[in-house]
Amino acid sequence: MAITHSDKIRQLENQLEDLKREKNGLQKIISHDIRSPFNKIQALIQLMKMNEELLNKDQIEYLSSMHITVMSGLELVRNMHDANLIEEGEIKISKEQIDLVTTVKKAISNFVELGELKGIKLHFNSFLKSALILGDDYYLQRSIENLLSNAVKYSYEDKPVNIDLDREDNIISLRITNFGQGIKAEEVDLLFKKYSKLSSRPSKGEGSSGLGLYITQYFIEKMDGEVFFHHQNNGMTTFVMQLPA
Repeated sequence: MAITHSDKIRQLENQLEDLKREKNGLQKIISHDIRSPFNKIQALIQLMKMNEELLNKDQIEYLSSMHITVMSGLELVRNMHDANLIEEGEIKISKEQIDLVTTVKKAISNFVELGELKGIKLHFNSFLKSALILGDDYYLQRSIENLLSNAVKYSYEDKPVNIDLDREDNIISLRITNFGQGIKAEEVDLLFKKYSKLSSRPSKGEGSSGLGLYITQYFIEKMDGEVFFHHQNNGMTTFVMQLPA
């Protein structure tokens, strides 16, 4: 029996589906299995830092570089995992009343140590005592952390990262500003595209998957908000996240 053109197309479609399932399964294995050794290395670094008085200046600098590399690696793994869940349609965004002020503070607390390793201070300026919104606290915090990660990653050393929260009418805006190389005008349209790589490089050689902004935009849009590149001036770059109050 002759194989028809339609049969060949179906065979190719089945092969593509098999390859897709294999790729997604491999990504799950990678994101799970690689996270464990990174966490173990991070724990060992923390133990060594408890005895910094026994280390010389060069050894402390090497330890800091190792710590930055490990934290960057963990972020890459988390973003790969999130991107895989998005692709498979497994992200479930809940809508519960949460206080954005509290969520921002939790996200910032996870980057204080990384900032210190680069001489960067994170300044949180809130014009609101509370900011109640309907959203998913976990994915909202992940989104804020991705923006903070980019800000710290691309900031010059010893420069601040400013986080400003305010409200206008029924819109709550979170602005995150850093001071670094900036973004080329011709590359702005690439910012939120999956796996996009820009010419700007992280100031300490950290890794970048090109997934952070893509994932953040997906999460925030599912919460009826938006995130966008606002402006830059002489390397001062601002991203804005807006959510309905």
